[in-house]
Amino acid sequence: MTYNSYQDFIVAYSNTFHKVSADNLNCYVVSLLEETAETLEVLLTGSDTTKVVKELGDCLAYMSLICHVLGKPLDSFMSKLPGAIGDSSGLFDLVQYQVSIAGCYKRILRGDTGFTLDTLLLCVIQLVPVARKIALDNCTTIEGVMAVNRVRLMARMANGTQKGSGSDR
Repeated sequence: MTYNSYQDFIVAYSNTFHKVSADNLNCYVVSLLEETAETLEVLLTGSDTTKVVKELGDCLAYMSLICHVLGKPLDSFMSKLPGAIGDSSGLFDLVQYQVSIAGCYKRILRGDTGFTLDTLLLCVIQLVPVARKIALDNCTTIEGVMAVNRVRLMARMANGTQKGSGSDR
């Protein structure tokens, strides 16, 4: 599965229960922040690899939606980013980029000079090497995370459970 085909799948999946558009950017950014927090929680509690992969999949889904509404295909930058980076667990880096995304978006909403949607995109894509690190630490790859998430979301579509909360619906 390519990054663009994953992004296309996420957009199509999301369109089954709401229209994917720039009008929903606030929701996607806040949801990405929530999913990074859930990923942190799973990592800090020492949960099994399956839960880590599910949370990373949710992060990648919201990153895909943000990039889509900003007109950026995932393939255009994913392969250009460095491999896994950061500390031994990826936790510090995950928190650091979560704070960067929140701060940047707050400044955009406030209208601060120098903060644009391109700045937000840069903050969002910086999560990718961290996600790669966490995926590798949990015996998988970003591509493996995308494949698992695609299967999860296809099952939700088959069950009619796209909306709601909880990973296992």
